[in-house]
Amino acid sequence: MENTIKKEQKQNKKSQEIKQENTQKPKVNTKKSFFKKNKSNIENKKTEQTSDNKIKSTPKTKESTQIAKLQAQNEKLQTQLTLSGIEIETLKFQMEKSLKQFKEKVVEIEQKAKDEIQKHKDENSSKFELKSTELKKYGNQKFFEDFIMVLKNFEFAIKAGEKQENIEVKRYLQGFSMIYKQIEGLFANYGLVKIEPYIGEKFNPEIHQITEKKPNPKFKELIIEIKSFGYKLHDRVIRPAIVVVGE
Repeated sequence: MENTIKKEQKQNKKSQEIKQENTQKPKVNTKKSFFKKNKSNIENKKTEQTSDNKIKSTPKTKESTQIAKLQAQNEKLQTQLTLSGIEIETLKFQMEKSLKQFKEKVVEIEQKAKDEIQKHKDENSSKFELKSTELKKYGNQKFFEDFIMVLKNFEFAIKAGEKQENIEVKRYLQGFSMIYKQIEGLFANYGLVKIEPYIGEKFNPEIHQITEKKPNPKFKELIIEIKSFGYKLHDRVIRPAIVVVGE
């Protein structure tokens, strides 16, 4: 019983002491304490975030610098590529222009060569035609020059026979005259033309040749005598007529 009473007394005493302590402690404003505590927590968090940001920003700054350098290099390369592209286009344009000029020059040279060849062909053709024509016209000149002497002999024989009174001689003369005319006609077909001057004709040095000059005031520089006829092969004199001219 006594023990029980003692225990109760002790408990009462303890509770009184606790109450007394509580009464002695100053009352704390719980609301202010809460805000203060929250503010402190927020500041601590901000500090932690700033620290984290500082920690995180250090590698990001290096990466940004590297990225900026790479971007600058990329822009530089793009500029160089653009300039290279312009230079390539310029060179391409110049090359195409030069190639075009070269082709035009080749065409011009080829055309000039063709024209020159054609010109030579035409000239050679003209020369060939001229030579061919001359050959046709004058190819027999040597033969005619030699045969003219035979014709002259016929002429002399005919002239001599005309002076004869003998009937047999006159018959021969007629035969010679016929042969002579046939030869003249044949040769005329090949361009051999007889030059037959007449008395009183003006002397022409292109077709006449003076063998002698005789005083004759009335026939000065005129033909007064014919020694022999001349011959032309087409328009070329191969044997001039021999004449005597007055002076």
